[in-house]
Formats: sequence, C-alpha cells, structure tokens
Amino acid sequence: TSLVYTLVTSTFGGVTVIPPGGIAGYSCPQLIDNGNGYELLVGSERGQIFHYTNIDGNLAGTFTLTDTLFQQIQELRRVTISKADIDNDGKFDLLTGCLAGGMRLYTQSVPAGQSLIAAQLNFSLYPNPTSGEVLVRLSNDAPVAMRTLNVYEITGRCLKTIQFSGTSMQLNMGEFTSGLYLLEIRSENKSIVQKIIKQ
Repeated sequence: TSLVYTLVTSTFGGVTVIPPGGIAGYSCPQLIDNGNGYELLVGSERGQIFHYTNIDGNLAGTFTLTDTLFQQIQELRRVTISKADIDNDGKFDLLTGCLAGGMRLYTQSVPAGQSLIAAQLNFSLYPNPTSGEVLVRLSNDAPVAMRTLNVYEITGRCLKTIQFSGTSMQLNMGEFTSGLYLLEIRSENKSIVQKIIKQ
C-alpha cells in the first residue's frame, strides 16, 4: 500500500534560521545520533550550520539552540548537509554542499580529510571581543605561504579581504559597527573560520 503523510506542525522544535529582519532562511535539516541521542543540524541561506539539542522526548516542545556556527563550518551561501559513515569507523562523517558548487568532507577521524586541514590552519584571535586592533596568529606548525583573510558579516557578505604571509598579522576592526563577524583564513584550497565580536 502507499504511504500517507500527515502534516503535524510547520514550526517543528521552534527551529528557524531566518536572520533578524530577513524573509528567508533556506533551512536544510539533518538529524544525527552520535551515540548520545538525537541532535539537529540545520543548513542556512547564510552558509552557517545551526546546531540544536534537547530533541529526545521533546518532539512537541522547543529544541535548544546551542550554536549558530557548528564546528566553525562556514560556507558562502545555502549550505546543505548529508551524513554517512564513509570510512567505517563507527562515527558519522559530514558532507556539505553550497551555492558555489562542489562538496566538502568533514570526518571525526584524525588524520583524514577536513579535520587534518583544519588542524593545520588553526588560528587564534586576541583580544576577542575587540574594539579595534586584533592579533591574528596561526599555529606554529602552519606552513608559511601567502594567505587570504576575509571578514564576513553574519549574513555571509564579505566586507574586507587582506593578503598576508607568515603566521601572524594585525587586523583593524575599528571601521566595523558593533556585532558578530566571521574571520576566514584561506591558504591554497584550505580554509577555516572563527567568530569574533566587535564591541
């Protein structure tokens, strides 16, 4: 026989990825169970992945938003998510796609795929929050090469691009209004994103 689905709710878990003042969010949900109950990852128009918990036994309630930039994953726009245990290690791996095309692989196994790349490109920000100058410092084991630093609004719009070499640089955030921003460092085909607050 054919299956028949009935709409239960249009506001499941109180989940929304629409930005303040926005009219669209492009939500792309993916339920995961990493051994400690269900969690919900939701892709968005802005390229961020929202992370919700408090799902088990709470299907009629409101889920808990724990992060708006899950694992610091930031695509440019319209990120979609898929999961599978590709390397058969008993842990799920994530595939993300976005409007730009192509896919990225994130694995819970190290060393492999994007996890190793992220470790090589790890960087710190000081001070954070900041009212002006920020020291951006890459880990000492990061290979010295020409890199690009991009500053994004939380909506995903790029505000500033700087080319630099070496393992550290000074970034002036004084020209930006108060709020949350994303700093992305790109080197060849590798990238990592961190959040910073401008006071």
